[in-house]
Amino acid sequence: MTNLYETTADMNVINVLLLPGINLDSTKIRQVLEKGRTVPVFIDCADTLPDALQTLTKGKTDVILIEANGQPTDTLDAVLKLQVQAPGVPIITLCSPENEHVGIDSLNWGAQQFLVWQSLDGDLLFDALSGCVERRRVQKYEQKQLDSERETVQQILECAPVGIVRISRELKVKDANPAFCQLFGLKHEKIANKHICVLVSALTPGQFHEAIAEDHPIEINGYHLGPTPSHQEGLYCDLIIWPVKSTESVVTGFVLIIKDVTDRLKVSQQRDEFITALAHDLKVPLAGAERFLESVLNGSLGEVSPQLSDALMTLRRSNKHMLWMVQNLLLTYQEQEGVQLFFMEAMNVKEVVEECLPELKPFALAANVDLSAMIDDDLPMILADRIGIRRVLINLTDNAIKASPAGSKISIIANRSGSGVCILVKDQGKGISPDVIPTLFKRFWKEPGESKSSSNTGLGLYVCKRIIEAHGGKIRCQSRLGEGASFIINLSATVDFGVDE
Repeated sequence: MTNLYETTADMNVINVLLLPGINLDSTKIRQVLEKGRTVPVFIDCADTLPDALQTLTKGKTDVILIEANGQPTDTLDAVLKLQVQAPGVPIITLCSPENEHVGIDSLNWGAQQFLVWQSLDGDLLFDALSGCVERRRVQKYEQKQLDSERETVQQILECAPVGIVRISRELKVKDANPAFCQLFGLKHEKIANKHICVLVSALTPGQFHEAIAEDHPIEINGYHLGPTPSHQEGLYCDLIIWPVKSTESVVTGFVLIIKDVTDRLKVSQQRDEFITALAHDLKVPLAGAERFLESVLNGSLGEVSPQLSDALMTLRRSNKHMLWMVQNLLLTYQEQEGVQLFFMEAMNVKEVVEECLPELKPFALAANVDLSAMIDDDLPMILADRIGIRRVLINLTDNAIKASPAGSKISIIANRSGSGVCILVKDQGKGISPDVIPTLFKRFWKEPGESKSSSNTGLGLYVCKRIIEAHGGKIRCQSRLGEGASFIINLSATVDFGVDE
């Protein structure tokens, strides 16, 4: 609805409402303004304050001139009433030199400017009038732009496919968009001033306090919000809690963004279940083939010719590679389900390394790579899962064999490190770029430029890292291009390990 008490802010004409006192009248003001004005000035004179308020209802006033005289309180009271009733119309107080203090006080009561009328000339008064109109014109333009932006933001909120909630510092809901209300089966008119943790019981105040402590928005992915009218079996969402700050950087509230990802997680879960079942079904025949090939190659089933032995060795390597990939997949997806993966027992690292060597040397020989081990005799016993540590050593050494040129050397070194053990797998291959090293142990990592159709699943180093971390240890890589690579494992000799699920 248009405000009747509003300036026209039209720079083609200036409409002035004069509320004169004892010394000034419209004639005198016109005389001051009549010389040299490029924009016409029309003056409407009101004898009393009620008359002035009535004139303002026409909506054609650009500036109010009010003379300060008589009791200062009368002038200030008039300024206040005019400002309250017509906040969009600027007020200029005209005062005599002896009443200049009234003009100054009027600024605190709503006037935009004051002038001492005895020294008033046409230019000064016209500049004051046109300045007020220009400022108001700019204000109206900025307000129009602001209203347009607010309308755009409101339309975005109304149509957004994610739930958006504005929340006070006390965690009371200030406003929410339709998507949020629909997601939780709430009526918009009944959520104002409700505590967000009451409306969404799975949320806790601690999550909002964390956003304040972190001093930046926090994201929570795949958060279970429990049953809702739209998801009786349970709703899973990605959340963003965004602290809102004042100009003094004080948190005054929050914006909560909630995106329904239930269907996405269901598809992901179905995919994981399929991959796990497939990997499990593949593991049995691959493991059987590995045992059969081992028996053939060691002569248990009769003598094997050198030519057949080479062919069977190639077949075994391919089969073993497939078996490792399947085992890595199983380990990865079992870990996601929180399955207990490791059986911890006192373990001698030297024995485990020596167990791995006979299994790895045939492959090193086929690649014309020299594989050797240097192991201290006084290594402390560690609490570890024997199969898990074997998997790490075999995986790292197999990677080293693949990366090593013919005629190079690979070393497995194990020595005491403080109260624990340090194991080093070192090759003389092409090396790894320092830019790539930080991403080596990520899930599904592949070397830059490697074909998507490559048989490499990108899980080997990821699984190694998860196994070592589950033992409370650390694994890292040191390498430079052209200088080979070293994978370093540190394991503690203490017995207080927890399994990282």
